Amino acid sequence: MNSFDYAGFAAALWGRGDAGGLVAQPGFAVYRNTVISGCVDALIANHPSLVTLMGEAWLAGCARDYVRAYPPQDAYLVRYGAGFAAFASGMPGAEAWPWLGQVGALDYGWLECHLAADADPVPAASLAALAADTALAPHPAARWVWSGQWPLWQLWSSARSGCPPENLQWQGEGVLLSRPAGEVLACPVPQEACVFLDALAAGQALDGAVDAVCAAVASPDFSGLMQQLAGAGALVPR
Repeated sequence: MNSFDYAGFAAALWGRGDAGGLVAQPGFAVYRNTVISGCVDALIANHPSLVTLMGEAWLAGCARDYVRAYPPQDAYLVRYGAGFAAFASGMPGAEAWPWLGQVGALDYGWLECHLAADADPVPAASLAALAADTALAPHPAARWVWSGQWPLWQLWSSARSGCPPENLQWQGEGVLLSRPAGEVLACPVPQEACVFLDALAAGQALDGAVDAVCAAVASPDFSGLMQQLAGAGALVPR
């Protein structure tokens, strides 16, 4: 029987114990530093907009603190860091950027969109035939965020491309991430798009989602809204 203490090894690896004197073993510190470095590299790779905005050195420091506080639960690091953007937004140096957490969360949303399950979207040509009680849902890969305060699209799209945001129009903006043809598509969307998708995600039928939009937004453009969402492949039958 294998009597190796995996739990003790993990505790020692993340600095939460020293079962059997592992920390003093030759090579253990090198191994631990290599593992932590791999986790830090994964967090940085998964959040390119934060690298642009804050610099790699600052982000690496945040990442090391995050790894110690929230070590990965498996070896599949491509999904690691669901809470990293919020964590980074609370670190010293981020006080002047109150939108940092939302911008970084879009990086992780891009990753989720890229890795999500596939499904056949509702084609734009079929929109006119949809009944009021049609049950639709957001595509499994769709991710969306609305901010009434920050120009999220301008901030994120500029930083994502490696360019610090300049000449911003400080107004609320939304972002939709979808994957209509196997490749992640990002586009700005108005508030009604995010309200509509929120309602569908909560289980509302088409008419209920329309009511939710009317309650939240004055004079929404439903024709343009549906064409944009269908064109982005963001809707599927429920």
